Amino acid sequence: MRVRRDCRVGLAYKVCDGRGELIEEVSRFQPRYYIHGYEQILPALERSLSGLHCGERFCVTLSPAQAFGPYDERLCQRVARWRFPADVMLVEGARLELGIDDHGLGIAAGAVMFCIKEVGAEEVVVDGNHPLAGKDLIFDGEIVEVRRATFRELEAMGPPPGARLRL
Repeated sequence: MRVRRDCRVGLAYKVCDGRGELIEEVSRFQPRYYIHGYEQILPALERSLSGLHCGERFCVTLSPAQAFGPYDERLCQRVARWRFPADVMLVEGARLELGIDDHGLGIAAGAVMFCIKEVGAEEVVVDGNHPLAGKDLIFDGEIVEVRRATFRELEAMGPPPGARLRL
């Protein structure tokens, strides 16, 4: 069976950045599953897999724009330590959700995930970019399973992106 909308697809793959550093590896013995056509994986990767058959190999390179976007320096900011709640552990590499105001950043105000890049005596450097922003991603893998998704699997997904409701 070939990969098309409403199929449950199992993938085994390695994903590396543009320098060849391994980011993630998913084995064929514990594949990553998704329902094709519902944007559960990166849309550009999903489009590349359309029409492939079970057992076929793929190698797909995604630019930052096709993956997690370009790195935006405006999302890396210095914040005074006193602005963090006392119960928050400030540790480099930790991820935390912070409320933000849109000060001309062009992003929605509300809660955003940040990574703590640096902890100083007076300031903390936080980064709101996705950890893979600005990186080329190379997916090298194999389609290990393709089958029609069950009614329950599709029902749990809701309507596919871009679907028109019929009244």
